[in-house]
Amino acid sequence: MRENETAHSYADTWIEQGILYLVYKQGLIIDLQVAKTIVAERLEWQQGVTYPMVIDARAIDSVDDDAREYFTTEEATRFVSAGAIYLESTVRNIFTLIAGNIFLKVDEPPIPTRLFTQKEEALSWLEPYKALN
Repeated sequence: MRENETAHSYADTWIEQGILYLVYKQGLIIDLQVAKTIVAERLEWQQGVTYPMVIDARAIDSVDDDAREYFTTEEATRFVSAGAIYLESTVRNIFTLIAGNIFLKVDEPPIPTRLFTQKEEALSWLEPYKALN
């Protein structure tokens, strides 16, 4: 059951079975300002409660380098115990997955973070982090 479902400027958020869901809106182009707005709205909505987070990034058109770097900062990962980023397994997203995995190794986020092409795998991976709430 979804709890506290809210439509924000660039993403919909809710809590389900102890996991924070963040689903980006269709055709989203994320630059630094958009990234900061996404984080600010999430932080205000969470009200200081920490959750593991699954990010449904299937609808994103692009993320620029500044936004990508910002998402790996302490500020952007505040109140998140772990992040699972879910992308569809398409030819376009395979290149995104490869680039994303390289990026995660270079600019390591301060929390455990992984990319997935299967939503169920992402949710299973987050299970141990629910205990950290």
